[in-house]
Amino acid sequence: SAICAALLAAGIMPILHCPPYAAYLRQLGRAPGAVPCLADIPFLPIEFFKTHDVRTEPAAWTPQEEFLSSGTTRQQRSRHLLRDPQLYRDNAARIFEQYYGALSGWTVLALLPSYLEQGQSSLVAMVDDFTRRSGQAQPAFFLHDHGALRRALAEAKQDASRRVLLIGVSYALLDLAAEAGLAPELQGLTVLETGGMKGRRREMIREELHQELRYAFGPAGIHSEYGMTELLSQAYSLGDGRFYC
Repeated sequence: SAICAALLAAGIMPILHCPPYAAYLRQLGRAPGAVPCLADIPFLPIEFFKTHDVRTEPAAWTPQEEFLSSGTTRQQRSRHLLRDPQLYRDNAARIFEQYYGALSGWTVLALLPSYLEQGQSSLVAMVDDFTRRSGQAQPAFFLHDHGALRRALAEAKQDASRRVLLIGVSYALLDLAAEAGLAPELQGLTVLETGGMKGRRREMIREELHQELRYAFGPAGIHSEYGMTELLSQAYSLGDGRFYC
């Protein structure tokens, strides 16, 4: 169809100018002209982001920032080299505000210890940018000091003009929930889990995770965020189990 042809034409740039992807296509024996529709375009395996610099025209620009994927200490992390870091931040804010409204109406607090400890996290960069756009007074990040986080949550909830968002990696939210029980400062929040036990707890399906979190954070639906360093993208579930992006 004409639409499919236009989409394929738009995809010629990475095919011709991204060396790892071009080499991958040669090994597959695939060429752009032999792909009849969008669904037939071969996806680059995620492992390539661990072993190659996946970017177009690598000789034409110098990376301004490098993000590394999350993982356990035994895993090799994927790399994403950024030509324009602000583009990622602007897009992340646009996607969030599409579903949650202006960041200026939020106070964002984060419990992301493993991401902070590993460094070069796209998620940490996103949350840090969110707090700048929100104009909030409270600091955003907490490592293992749950007491300080609970005090910050209690303070943030006193401002009736703002909603409070707690974004956290799953195992850290479970640790907080187990420690704090039904503490009043944990009630009435929007809780956004980012998934991942990172080898700290047993893996569980999302329904089980959310059921455990509701014991501490109340009966309201627990939200989810799913992002990939390799794609520089986010999808959100607003508590109904379906993801939107």
